[in-house]
Amino acid sequence: MAKYCIRCGNAGGDDALFCTECGQRLEQTPAVLPAAAALPAKERCRTSTAAFFGLLVLFSVPAVGWIICAVSCFAAKRRTVKRFARAFLLWTFVALAFLAVCVAALALHGDAARAAADRLFDALSGVKAQLYALLERLKSAG
Repeated sequence: MAKYCIRCGNAGGDDALFCTECGQRLEQTPAVLPAAAALPAKERCRTSTAAFFGLLVLFSVPAVGWIICAVSCFAAKRRTVKRFARAFLLWTFVALAFLAVCVAALALHGDAARAAADRLFDALSGVKAQLYALLERLKSAG
């Protein structure tokens, strides 16, 4: 006889003791399934886009947000929130490592980096001047 979770309605195997979705102890199939069992699995535990956006803003706050993100990696009740927090924390570490490499490169090769940046900005300002000249010619022709 199949077992269902009384909290989220997830169907478990015959020999399963706990729900794979929420961790609730599984019981034999009741005569009437909970309302959550009638919903498809994707509809039961859905985290909205607005919730993910809110988490993104919260986790982006320096220091405090990162601490909340680290705690959410392990203590969040929803698996999707845990995974989102872990991904955000990973990308934060990647971004900080990239920033550290860039700062080290500037410290070691500061003059060369500044010269390359100056050349890039000069080239971009030349392109900007050419675009303005082209726009003026198009206005006068039209």
